[in-house]
Amino acid sequence: MFEVLSVRFLVKGRGFSCLTSIGDFHVVVTERGAVYAMKCGEGDRCVDCVEFSLDDGVSVFIPRLFYHCLACLLAEFYNAGLFNLSVGGVVVAQRGAYYVPAMAKERDSPDRLVKRARGIFESRVLRLLAEALGPCCMWGM
Repeated sequence: MFEVLSVRFLVKGRGFSCLTSIGDFHVVVTERGAVYAMKCGEGDRCVDCVEFSLDDGVSVFIPRLFYHCLACLLAEFYNAGLFNLSVGGVVVAQRGAYYVPAMAKERDSPDRLVKRARGIFESRVLRLLAEALGPCCMWGM
């Protein structure tokens, strides 16, 4: 349904490079923006990409079309309060505090509560992503 999920891009660092796909990623927010980074697949090429530099000599090369799409999605995430905006290490806008009350079986098991809270947060992110993909990423749909 969402072709954006099949987008692949390149991660390069000192002594390594790997081609990855969006389905393998967590969102990592940095002071310069955000990238998706978690698992690496095979390959080492990216055609028509924008270089996105991270700390420690690691760069991510994001396909140009997806880069524009990503900027719009990040704005949607920020407006929904899903991450903080940081400038020079100072948090400018603290957004998105969530309270998940413990159910009876979770009162003595913090791990269970954390697991359920994570599930609630992930489903909210996925719902927001699905709603934003249409207006943000008109290409490939």
